[in-house]
Amino acid sequence: MKPPQFYSGKSIRGTHVFVVNTNDTSATFNINFADVPGLHSRNVRVHDMWTSRELGTFSGSYNVTLAAHDTAALLVTQKV
Repeated sequence: MKPPQFYSGKSIRGTHVFVVNTNDTSATFNINFADVPGLHSRNVRVHDMWTSRELGTFSGSYNVTLAAHDTAALLVTQKV
């Protein structure tokens, strides 16, 4: 059985999304915002929690490329 592509959870700051690459090679993952529980809008701001960098505003989905066995930690907030 293949593990989930991402894990998510609500916080007072927004929705935390953790993307896990369990592959032995780098891979690009597409996070469709409609698939993330708790996101009521398709237009969101994405923040990289590892680097403390704002990644921008995205509509519908976000792509992240991860090295083998790497994890992305994202904070996703509704665009106002």
